[in-house]
Amino acid sequence: MNTQLVPPPPRLSRSFATVPGGLPSPESERLMHQVKAAYANLPFKGRALTLPGGIVAVDDVWRCALDDELEDRLQDGTLKAFSLEAWLTTKVEHEGTPDQKADLRALRDRLDQADDFVDHSGLPNDIMAVVHQPLTEIEVYRDISDVIGDAPVADLPDPDDDDPDADLHRADT
Repeated sequence: MNTQLVPPPPRLSRSFATVPGGLPSPESERLMHQVKAAYANLPFKGRALTLPGGIVAVDDVWRCALDDELEDRLQDGTLKAFSLEAWLTTKVEHEGTPDQKADLRALRDRLDQADDFVDHSGLPNDIMAVVHQPLTEIEVYRDISDVIGDAPVADLPDPDDDDPDADLHRADT
């Protein structure tokens, strides 16, 4: 009798494709696209994954890790709480080159200084500076003569006149 060892059947688990209602919503797709676009515009990239023989399997391993992180957060419903800045800071601090670490510190310093930027458009940088100001009454123009001064005004028909065609009859005579 020939007895072969048969491996046990694989353990079944739900994946993203089998979760009921597991398709991403348009809002989550938009958010994932924005995060990926923001990452693409940053100067920080992970190393390439190169296979033996010099074949490059992945140009940027951090991009793949970002995709995985976003998919995981989409599945467990924490996508809105994702912070690209915090995620990238962790990646650069643990896996980045010394140059990337220095560039990240410089970028964060520039962003911190940008918080002190004075906006010259007349609007306050901090809304709390406006909240506690007293209300000020604004003068409203009640008469156009305040604006145009003593300039002559064209003769207009008198609104109290009973016959609106009276001026037309006077012009004919």
